[in-house]
Amino acid sequence: MSSSKVLNETQEVSIFEPREFFAAGDRVVCLGFFRYKVRSTNKKWESDFAMAFTVRNGKIAHWRLISDMGAEAAAHQG
Repeated sequence: MSSSKVLNETQEVSIFEPREFFAAGDRVVCLGFFRYKVRSTNKKWESDFAMAFTVRNGKIAHWRLISDMGAEAAAHQG
């Protein structure tokens, strides 16, 4: 199962705002903000984020997300 399918089944996005993009060579970094609601607990959480991508042959070869994982974990607690 893909990670996007798991995310969609467990959380609902209410805000997803990519705000800044930086690129150098095959690397792209995006800074932004998002807010989610955890479906099982009905709790919301939000965080600024940084996403780093490596692009090869026009496709994403690697992707890394940095966000407040503590806020997400707390929203999953029943």
